[in-house]
Amino acid sequence: MWLTNYSANVYSLMNENGVWIPNPNTFERRSQNNVSEAKEKTILMVGRFSDPAKRLDKALVIFKEVLKTQHEAKLVLVGGYVASISDLVSSLKIPKKNIVFTGEQLRLGNIINRHRCFY
Repeated sequence: MWLTNYSANVYSLMNENGVWIPNPNTFERRSQNNVSEAKEKTILMVGRFSDPAKRLDKALVIFKEVLKTQHEAKLVLVGGYVASISDLVSSLKIPKKNIVFTGEQLRLGNIINRHRCFY
């Protein structure tokens, strides 16, 4: 399984079992001319944050650094997470007004298009 059509094609030159799997989160993206529609300074992260490989802990430490110069910035987390993340947010002293846990969402396109920066 390959994430890009190019990778699948290269693999298929030597093997018969290569397949490209497109991103299931396809949606119509806003044009670059409309990027300023996002009023708030937000960073959006989407993932299964219960998986340690996603390194939400590192993202929170980095976001703490962002808050030093961008006091009004918000971190929006879309996806499942473990309760210990709340403890880390508290220990880093990230204000509750600057972080939003939405849980799992079905319509990612609408969410992504409302934010300036996403990871």
